[in-house]
Amino acid sequence: MQGTTQMKTLILAKINFKCPFYFSACERLNETSKELREFMADTAVLDMKKVDFEKIKETLRKGIVVFSELREQWTKMVHFFQMTSNIIEVCLQKSVQGFTENVEKAADRNLAG
Repeated sequence: MQGTTQMKTLILAKINFKCPFYFSACERLNETSKELREFMADTAVLDMKKVDFEKIKETLRKGIVVFSELREQWTKMVHFFQMTSNIIEVCLQKSVQGFTENVEKAADRNLAG
């Protein structure tokens, strides 16, 4: 039982350590999403009949930068949630294993007595 408490403490420490990274990633994701909205609005007002080659290159460059930043932020978010999922899975697995062992012991006692 003491090992379980230590494990929970360790897991909570890991989660608390990662929380600031999560919040900063969320903030950066919001900023990147705002940049994407601005890029999309700028692109929507372009008059394709009057735009020159340099303006097309500049627009494509901005789009590539914004989408690459967005992809990077989503990747960080996915890694955070995968880590959280792994921690939860390990906790549940230990709890389920302990529960299963206790049920089997109780069943053996009931069958014996």
